[in-house]
Amino acid sequence: MAVAGIDLSAVEFWGLPLAERAAAFARLRAEPRPVFFEEPEVDADFIMFMHTPARMTAFFKKTGAFPADDRFNTKLITMPQQKVLFDLVKNGVPYLENFIPTEFDSKANFAEAQLLLAGKIDAKQAADASEQIAARIRRTNRDLIANFATWSKSFK
Repeated sequence: MAVAGIDLSAVEFWGLPLAERAAAFARLRAEPRPVFFEEPEVDADFIMFMHTPARMTAFFKKTGAFPADDRFNTKLITMPQQKVLFDLVKNGVPYLENFIPTEFDSKANFAEAQLLLAGKIDAKQAADASEQIAARIRRTNRDLIANFATWSKSFK
């Protein structure tokens, strides 16, 4: 969905230099906020319901994803790999997608992590597959890589 001519779902947007994206966000902040629901109290009740112990347990058991709530029962985490990951992220982490190309995230980072956590491949196989994808992205998307390089230099 594009607002004010800006489509945040477009991969190309995220490859733009920082100054261009910052200007786009400034334009978006000036736009009126959309109203998704007419009854904010119902929305709040739903969010509160999803953060009850029973719902967080069900969510974790169904998806394997850690609920974003410090009241989550960590005793439910039984896989050693998940325990390591949880310890790494429990105090918050940067949003990785801000630092890597979207294609690498979906085809390498996400896909290989799923195979690794499922025990279908080992760390070396995941790393090798990820490097093959990264090498192809570097060859075929030079503009994207150049934009990421420019963007990364803007951080001190």
